Amino acid sequence: MSIPELSINPLAQRLVRSFESVNFVDFARLLAAFSDRASYEEKVRFIFRVYDVDGDGLVTHDDMQIMLRQLAGSSLSDDDIAWLVRKALQEADSPQGLSLDAFKATLTQQDLAGMTVQVPTEL
Repeated sequence: MSIPELSINPLAQRLVRSFESVNFVDFARLLAAFSDRASYEEKVRFIFRVYDVDGDGLVTHDDMQIMLRQLAGSSLSDDDIAWLVRKALQEADSPQGLSLDAFKATLTQQDLAGMTVQVPTEL
């Protein structure tokens, strides 16, 4: 990938897939989540869609395992990942998975403060 910020991001493939097969209006809506003018709610919805791997409206145990494996690489064993996911869902009191509202409850405004992309205006 030629975008340095994406090339080092372990979630790059998930992010790129969210931009595939979209028209310009959809592309602009997706990109808007990275604007410094995007609301906390818009940013959370975008992140939720990235973590909801199967698109069923819940960030389930399987979704979290896939995402954690992408983030951790080989630094965590499958057993470690399974334990972390179980623990996270227990602490969220959502054993079946996190709805958007439950997912939002786990994040704070500060967690998303750096979720912006600056687009150069001069070429």
